[in-house]
Amino acid sequence: MKKKVLITSLICSLLVPTANLAIAQDASKFVFFHLGEKKDGSLDLNPNKRSFSIKKEESYCWMTTIPAEKLTQKTVQLTEKITTPKAGSFNVSNGQTVKHNKDKTQWTITHNIPTADLKEQNGLYMGCWIPSNSDPVGEFSLEISTGNTTFPAVKFALTE
Repeated sequence: MKKKVLITSLICSLLVPTANLAIAQDASKFVFFHLGEKKDGSLDLNPNKRSFSIKKEESYCWMTTIPAEKLTQKTVQLTEKITTPKAGSFNVSNGQTVKHNKDKTQWTITHNIPTADLKEQNGLYMGCWIPSNSDPVGEFSLEISTGNTTFPAVKFALTE
C-alpha cells in the first residue's frame, strides 16, 4: 500500500504543472508514460518510451485531467480504444465494460468513474497496465476519450 501511495504522489507531483494548466484552461489534458523502477530502487517515469517488455514487467500508464465544470453528473464516462495484435485480451474491473471485434484486435473499454472520486483527486484519473505472458507481442495504439474530448492515439510496442 505504501508503494502505491508513493507512486501516485510522485506521479502527481511530476504532472502537477499539466494538471494546473488543464484546470486553469478548463480543458482536459492527457499524458502517456512508462512507469518502472531503476536498479537503485528509484522510480523511472519516462513520457517518451514507447516499447515495453513483458519479461521485465514494464508498465505503461496514462493520466488525464477532467476540468471541474465537466464534473456535473454522478459519473464521468472515460473510454479507452485499444488496437492490439490478434488475440489480445483485457479483464474488466468494477465500473468498466469491455467490447472487442471478432478477431480481438479492436478493444473499447468504458469506465464510469464516480464524480466524487474525481473531485477527491482534483480531476486527475490514472490508468496503468503491466503486460503479462498471455499478451500478444507487437504494435499497439491507445486512444482516450473523456466527455467530448478525444486525445490523439499513442502508438507503442510490446516486446518479449
